[in-house]
Amino acid sequence: MTPRLTGLLLTPIATASGYFGWLGWHRLKQIGPDGRMTGPYTAAQVIGFILTLAVITVAVTWWCENAWIAPVMTTAATTAYFSAEAATSSDNDGLWPIGAALVFIGTALGAIFISLMTRTVQRRFS
Repeated sequence: MTPRLTGLLLTPIATASGYFGWLGWHRLKQIGPDGRMTGPYTAAQVIGFILTLAVITVAVTWWCENAWIAPVMTTAATTAYFSAEAATSSDNDGLWPIGAALVFIGTALGAIFISLMTRTVQRRFS
């Protein structure tokens, strides 16, 4: 199997492991004593998942020697997992498509930046 094909197949699996490992144990949204709604994720969960995506992006970009496999696959997988979870949530308020768009944009921009920086460093060491 070529490195690119391996990257195409393993990136969504690694992203799913990170997504459900960090964000799969969330709680329902809760209303605090001051009336603010919080949740369902804590800051530590989101930061942990973002760092996991960064590691996946660097590893796949370095291994495949391609700057686009990791951003495309992590963005598609993260958006799909978020959308499926948000659309079927018991406290769905109907705004999940906006959240999905924000997840798509944020994941894409972050993964593209990290991937391009990884390729730049890789070229200098090659």
